[in-house]
Amino acid sequence: MSFIAYENPDGLPRVGHYEQNTSLIQPLVLASGAPVENLYQVIEVGVNTLRLEEGAEKLKLDSLTLLPPLAGREVLCVGRNYQVDHQKHPVIFTKKSTSIIASGAHILPLSYFTKTLDYEGKIGVIIGTTGHSISEQDAMNHVWGYTIINDITARERQRDHRQFYMGKSADTFCPMGPIAVPKEDLPSRLTVQTFVNGSKRQECTTDDLIPSVSKLIVTLSEGTTLRAGDVIATGMPAGVGCGLDLPQFVKPGDRVEIAVTSLGKLYNLVASANAKNYVAANTKLHESHLKTYNLDRTCGGVGLRKVNGKMLNIVETGLTDGERITYVHGLGGNTEYWWPLISTSQPYKTHLNVLFDLEGHGLSPTAASQSSAYQATRRISPPLSRNPAF
Repeated sequence: MSFIAYENPDGLPRVGHYEQNTSLIQPLVLASGAPVENLYQVIEVGVNTLRLEEGAEKLKLDSLTLLPPLAGREVLCVGRNYQVDHQKHPVIFTKKSTSIIASGAHILPLSYFTKTLDYEGKIGVIIGTTGHSISEQDAMNHVWGYTIINDITARERQRDHRQFYMGKSADTFCPMGPIAVPKEDLPSRLTVQTFVNGSKRQECTTDDLIPSVSKLIVTLSEGTTLRAGDVIATGMPAGVGCGLDLPQFVKPGDRVEIAVTSLGKLYNLVASANAKNYVAANTKLHESHLKTYNLDRTCGGVGLRKVNGKMLNIVETGLTDGERITYVHGLGGNTEYWWPLISTSQPYKTHLNVLFDLEGHGLSPTAASQSSAYQATRRISPPLSRNPAF
C-alpha cells in the first residue's frame, strides 16, 4: 500500500492508495465509510482497517494538487550521519512546519534571504507509536514507514548562526513526499539518489547510515516524547552543492529530484526570483483558532456554497429564469421546512425558489467571526448550482 495525500475536486484534503505503475489514485475510506483525510488517521487506525472506496473513480495524479504526507508538525532532522562522517553524537535540529511543501510545489529561492540555496536528499522516517526513552531493541517497533525529504538549506545562514534552524526552516525549505509507505511494504535496504537538472549529485544506501535508524530513535527519545506521526529526516549522503570541489548551488528554474527505492521520486522546481511567498499568503488566509460548528454534518463542507467567505447550504429549484423567491426558515429549522409547500404550490412551476439554512442550522456551519447568513445571502446572485427537484 502506497499512501498519497491530495486535494479532491472539492478542495478537501484526502488520502488515497497510489498505484505506482499506473500513476492512478484510489480514494480510501475508514471502516465506517468516512473518507480518510490525512495520514495521521491512517497511522492511528492502522492500515488493515482501511478499504478502497467502492465505486469511486480512480483519479489521475497529474489532475490533482498533491499535499505533503504529513505537514502538521516540525520535522526532526539529523545532520551528517552517513559513513562519510564519524561523529560520536549526531547533529539534531528541526525544520519548521511552515517549511513543508508537497512534491511538485515550487521552492522559493528567497534571494533576499540567501545566495547559497542547497539541496539534501534524505529518507524520512515516520513514527507510528508514541514513546519516550525508547530502547534500541524496541526502536523499530515505533516506526510506521518512510517517505522522502529534501532538506533545502541556506548555507550562509547555517554558518552565520552557528546552528541549523535558521538556515533550514525558511518557507518551502522542506519538500516531502510524494508518497508514504509502511515499512512492511519496503525492502530493508533503500537507495537514495539526488539529481539536479538530471545530473546525479548524491547516492547512498541505508546500509551506510551511522548511526542507524534505531539508534537515532534512541537518541531523539532520550529526553523528549516521540509522537505517532512525527517525521525524522535522516542524514545526507555526500554530494551536496556546497561540498563539491566547485560549489554549485541551485537557482531559479532548476529541477531537484530525489529518488528512493519503492518511494518514488520527489521533485520540485526552484521558483523565479520574484515569485510571491505563497506559504505566507496561505497561512494568513486559512489560520484560525476559532472553532467552526456544524461542519461535520457535511463531511467538512461537501456540497456547500461559499458566499463572501461563508459556507452555506443553498438549494435552488423551480423555473430557472423565473422571478426569485427566497425562503427563510425559523431558528432551529432547516430548508426541509419549506419543501411540502414548494412541491405542491404554483411557485414551484413559475418561480426560481432559493432556500438556504441559517448559519448554525441545518447543514450550514457557523463560527463566531463569520457574518450572518442573512447578510451573506443578500449578496447571492443567481443562478447557483442546480439541485434536483423535491
